[in-house]
Amino acid sequence: ADFISGVLQGVLQYAFIMNLVLVMQVLLSLWRVLGDDTWPDRLQRVPHLLKMGSCGWAMFNLILFYHVTKECERTRTEFLAIHPLTKFLCIKGVIFFTFWQTFVVGILVQTDVLRPGPPSWTDAEVITASVNWLLCVEMVFFAVWHLFAYRYYEFNPWAARKALTKAVHCRQASRQAS
Repeated sequence: ADFISGVLQGVLQYAFIMNLVLVMQVLLSLWRVLGDDTWPDRLQRVPHLLKMGSCGWAMFNLILFYHVTKECERTRTEFLAIHPLTKFLCIKGVIFFTFWQTFVVGILVQTDVLRPGPPSWTDAEVITASVNWLLCVEMVFFAVWHLFAYRYYEFNPWAARKALTKAVHCRQASRQAS
């Protein structure tokens, strides 16, 4: 139970951090509107670093849960039957691409490798427009992938509860054995 609780906290902290990042972004935007342009640009990195660290920690916990559940003899068959790796890659692919493409497009715009749009656009507008366009294209791909990764007939809440209970008991048994 401690393992599941720890993994759950590791994953759910991402939701808390993302709300904190949202508040920070709003406050930084208000600060910029009120007139002081020097600090918000420097502080803008803080929410991105928080998001990156939180995302990494959540991914680590999900991968840890995947490996422990896959290695447990009592849960392996049921766990692998739902194709968890495909689901994981499908969801995390969306997060990975949306986060890192903003970073890469920002570098490409700042080094003048990428310069679409009217000449009057600022770097921030070019980055936002490019990332939004890429997101639209990517979401078509991810939407189709979701159709195959999340089959409607796989969802059974009672079976999910049973599998999670088995995973907890398997983890407890392996801790007592060592």
